[in-house]
Amino acid sequence: MRKFLAVMLSFGLVWGSAPAARAQVVTRAAAPVAAVPSGVGAAGYTTHGPSVNGFTMTLPVLTGPSAALPTPVLSARPQAAPAAVMTPAAAAPSAFAAAAGAQAVERHPALSMISAVQKAGGQSLLTQLDAAKTPAQFEAVAAALPAGAARESITAFGKSLAAQKFGGGGESMAAIYDNSRRAELMPVETAAKASGFWTTVAGWSPLGSVRRYALKKAEDARPKAATIDTDKLKVPAEKLRWTPDAKALPAKASEATRGARRMVGQDRALESLEFGLKIEDPGYNVIVSGAEGTGRETAVREMLSELAPKRATPGDLVAAVNFADRDNPHVLKMEPGEGAKFLAAVDKVVENFPGAMNKALNQGEVGQLRKQVQAQLEAGAADRQKAFQREVAQVKVVGGFGIEISAEQAGEGKINVRAAITKDGKAISPEEAQKALEGTGVTFQQAMADAQAKAKPLLQKFGEMMQSSGAEAEQAQMQLMMLEQKVAGAVVSELAADLAGLVSGAANREEDEGHTAWRASAEKKFKAWETKVAKVKVGGIFGIAIGEGLAITYEGKPVSPKRFASLKEAGKVDAALTWEALVGAAMAAVQPLSAELEKVQAGIEAEHQKLHENDLPMTADRQRAIEWVQSFAQDLVMGWRAFSTEAEGDPAERYNVGLLVDNAKTKGAPVVFEPTPTFNNLFGYAEDNKKIMMMPNGGMVKREGPGGPTLKAGSFLKANGGFLVLNLLDTLREPGVYQSLMRMIRNGKAEIVEDGLVGLMTAKQGATYPIETKVKVVFIGAPYLKMLLAHNDEDFARLFHAAAEFDNSFKIAADTVKGYLSFMREVVTSGTTNLLDFGREAIAGVLESAAAMAESNEKLTAQFGLVQTLMHEASFWARQAGRELVAREDVDKAVSERVERQGSGRRRMKELYANGIFRVQIAGSEVGQNNGLAVMGDFGVPSRITYSAYARPGSALIVSADQAANSTGSSFDKSIADIKGFLNNLFGKKRTVPVEVSIAFEQQYGGIDGDSATQTMTYGVLSALSGVKIKQGIAMTGSMDQKGNVQVIGGVNYKIEGYFDVVAEMLRLKGREMDGEQGIMIPVANIPDLTLRADIVAAVKAGKFHIWAVSHVSQGVEILTGEPYSEVLRKAELYIASVRAGGAVADKK
Repeated sequence: MRKFLAVMLSFGLVWGSAPAARAQVVTRAAAPVAAVPSGVGAAGYTTHGPSVNGFTMTLPVLTGPSAALPTPVLSARPQAAPAAVMTPAAAAPSAFAAAAGAQAVERHPALSMISAVQKAGGQSLLTQLDAAKTPAQFEAVAAALPAGAARESITAFGKSLAAQKFGGGGESMAAIYDNSRRAELMPVETAAKASGFWTTVAGWSPLGSVRRYALKKAEDARPKAATIDTDKLKVPAEKLRWTPDAKALPAKASEATRGARRMVGQDRALESLEFGLKIEDPGYNVIVSGAEGTGRETAVREMLSELAPKRATPGDLVAAVNFADRDNPHVLKMEPGEGAKFLAAVDKVVENFPGAMNKALNQGEVGQLRKQVQAQLEAGAADRQKAFQREVAQVKVVGGFGIEISAEQAGEGKINVRAAITKDGKAISPEEAQKALEGTGVTFQQAMADAQAKAKPLLQKFGEMMQSSGAEAEQAQMQLMMLEQKVAGAVVSELAADLAGLVSGAANREEDEGHTAWRASAEKKFKAWETKVAKVKVGGIFGIAIGEGLAITYEGKPVSPKRFASLKEAGKVDAALTWEALVGAAMAAVQPLSAELEKVQAGIEAEHQKLHENDLPMTADRQRAIEWVQSFAQDLVMGWRAFSTEAEGDPAERYNVGLLVDNAKTKGAPVVFEPTPTFNNLFGYAEDNKKIMMMPNGGMVKREGPGGPTLKAGSFLKANGGFLVLNLLDTLREPGVYQSLMRMIRNGKAEIVEDGLVGLMTAKQGATYPIETKVKVVFIGAPYLKMLLAHNDEDFARLFHAAAEFDNSFKIAADTVKGYLSFMREVVTSGTTNLLDFGREAIAGVLESAAAMAESNEKLTAQFGLVQTLMHEASFWARQAGRELVAREDVDKAVSERVERQGSGRRRMKELYANGIFRVQIAGSEVGQNNGLAVMGDFGVPSRITYSAYARPGSALIVSADQAANSTGSSFDKSIADIKGFLNNLFGKKRTVPVEVSIAFEQQYGGIDGDSATQTMTYGVLSALSGVKIKQGIAMTGSMDQKGNVQVIGGVNYKIEGYFDVVAEMLRLKGREMDGEQGIMIPVANIPDLTLRADIVAAVKAGKFHIWAVSHVSQGVEILTGEPYSEVLRKAELYIASVRAGGAVADKK
């Protein structure tokens, strides 16, 4: 059941955002998520600690997050502070937002939020959001955003986180109150009534002076409740900071016991992770959440390194040209390691094909057969030409002339045939003919007419001869083409034998003993048949050769018609034997031999099939690969002339194959960590391979690639059959990635888009190539992102049922401390860190710092990355000091130096208070004034709050100057309502309270929100109503309900340490030290969160500084006033009663 905490708890005040820019709590349903990070507030300050727990102060005139703290604008009438200006990093790329598909992308709430954060503060603010782990850190990021859905979502998550942290687990709130409400520690609420003689006198006396005197005497005589022992509410020094037992620690970190590899304190998260990785249901993709440094990625890597090798290794994927539809390539699935072999085999066939064809066509029997066909064609044409020329030579033209018939090329596909007169066998010109006719009595015209008449039938016969030769040449060409294709088929079959064996799976099955014997038997049978062929004789002296065709041989060499004629002239052939008769005899002889060869081949194939009769059925994937190889072979055979030297372009481009996924070296299921999940990296892209061609008119056109598109796989496809691990924030902020990924997971298909992201985002989207996949996606991200997606994205909720959440901290116990020691051992003994070893006291310092990082005296941080960083810095300072072993002072220096490096704001704030720029009173007592606490970054500061009470019948009871200025948020407004409820419960159960108390946070120029000042304001209101003074040296923080129960807040350590430092600095400038007058009051529920500095603990032990923990405001009243709680309430009641009676009109300040 998903809830979003309809009642949001926001522990603390946030000073710094105007109401128009402040996020409002959204009561929507979603799953609560654990821990979360530190951000920059609206004023540019970094806030820490659970949420809303403290106020974040906005100072006037702030120009950016890196600016030094300014001096406030001081005037008799403070002017409104200008809004803080954030200095954003470079804006996010706008190409995606402006692209065609961007509008749909932006509508996704998670992506819109990421975009808003990146737009407001650039990459730095986005990184800050991803690192956030506490409510206050989320609030700081939210404060840097303009009003809108993104700000609301982040604020709401911070508040839900606070509610989860303080509302569940460990000791319940009821138990806390029960334990703290021991009778001796709970003040009496109702004061005793006056009675006795003077009370009676006051009732009798009509005289005012006597009545007043009697009332005073009666009041003095009234028994008063004793105050509780408030010292028992002081937090014991041992609860202020956890310190390990040094005796139980090893002398050196390197001597600690090596623990199991399993991560410390994350048992539940690891169990959930293992469940998510093992379950194979498609809806159980995994979301691993938790703060950075908690070992999320390490756990995923280690667990996958154990699980993945036990899974089946998926096959390779190959993209291959589709010969039927070149725009849609095939994706072939093969066994692991076969993909690269397949590509190599295809390349080898294509590379060797031209040479093998050339050799097959021009050498051996086929070469001789081609020459024989060509020779026959040429011989037939020559014989016809000779016969025709003899006939022409017999023609006589009057005048002693002859005729010559010749042909010449007249252009492409055209031949001109002409007749010319000759003299003595030579063609002559008309002039020469006329000269030759002189004295013969024959005129030139008579000779030409006779020549034309006799040439006409010859010309017709010549044309018929040319047509006959052309027909024979065409027929011969067809025979040659059929022969060449048959040769090409044989060449391809031989070249592709290894390829066919590979894709059919036979390559590994053809080397056993049965196949060896089968090949020997086949060879023997072929040789027996060849012996029979060699014994055949035709025409007496000729033999035959059967290969790709039939050849007639003489002495082992093919015979052409010309060679036959020469043998006949030489008398070696019967004079009656013609070439045609010889060919007929050869054809008759080969028929029974061909039939016998077919039987031999059939028998050999049957024996081969018997060897495979127990083979497993051919898989569909192998069948598809075989079909592709068959199409590939057929295309080579039919298009072999494209490989000739006369062909244009590279014929190899027709055979476009590419290895999409190579699992040759994969052992088990693939595990892919994609560190940069851009669209192209994650999903790949397709290249259309079109070529730009220049037209004669200067234009350009694209010519389709002969081999179709080339597909390039991305990480998603490479993870097919295994696991894909992604950083969730990186995935969300990459254009087009998240929605595409969800669609592919949902559909079980990878999608490769033409031109990748560019193709996706153009107005005319590129082609998409879907590929069946099975991938388990593992997201690693912050809890707030998990909550945001689970609440807003149906796909995420449906597809990511497996969740593993890594805690930010874990309980201090013997086993967890042992695990920490093992971790420290690994750090110092690792060959990659080059750290000095740590001594016993240094180990204790690291463990104490780990508790401080967890903000608990009962837990240690699970963010081991932060601990390792501390160890690196401590080792550095030890080396600087010339030590070979890290000491406690080196750890302390690493901590203090880090604070100093980031502490310019802290130093400036202390100066502002010490110099009186910000006014607070830390000594003495005052009516209607006290000090609240705010958190700025990792530093707490006091805030002076003043109160004025006055008669106003029908008033609102409590009014806030800050509310009147419209500078408060919903949490603060609720805290005012809680105080009203508390006061009405005390004073207004029967009659309306006719007074009003005004509350003002002094020197506050920005917005204010949160409820951690609720108990602080309650004390100030009671002081204003009763006239009882409050000790000014005691600051306080804590939320409160309408019953006066003090509730938990966040940032308690920052508040205590910050106030301690401010007080110390103010006293130092006056030449004084703390003397026990100062202290802080906190909720009792925050005691487990205390991890204070050693100097504060020492001051508490020395009685110079005090820390009280209260569970009810009644306890706080007695601490602050020194008077019984019931008496303070009685004085307030008397004031209210006097107003009701019309006797009080003056301000009770």
